[in-house]
Amino acid sequence: MASNASQSFLARCWGGSARLWQAYWLVGVAGYLFIMLLLALAGVLLWRGPQDNLWFNSAAFVVVVAYLVFSGVSIWRCSPNSSSAAWGALARTVLILSIVVGAIGVWRAL
Repeated sequence: MASNASQSFLARCWGGSARLWQAYWLVGVAGYLFIMLLLALAGVLLWRGPQDNLWFNSAAFVVVVAYLVFSGVSIWRCSPNSSSAAWGALARTVLILSIVVGAIGVWRAL
């Protein structure tokens, strides 16, 4: 595999070689907000009527789940790369709690 210097930022996050703050704040938080903003914009631009809801919601669901898997794996793998082991443990704890809360939310929505 290529050295870390030649890998893209997203590849370093996925591989666990990025710093925790980069994976958590740039990928996990800012990246999520960016994806949500893009989906909201796409929804406004592409929506022609109620017939588009199922198609758009299904596509948006796939995009969000794929991004959450990517960001979750990235944060988990990068958690040892912090100035303190406590930050890594906290990041993993927040990630686990987020998954549990999300699963409960999906369960209640069914």
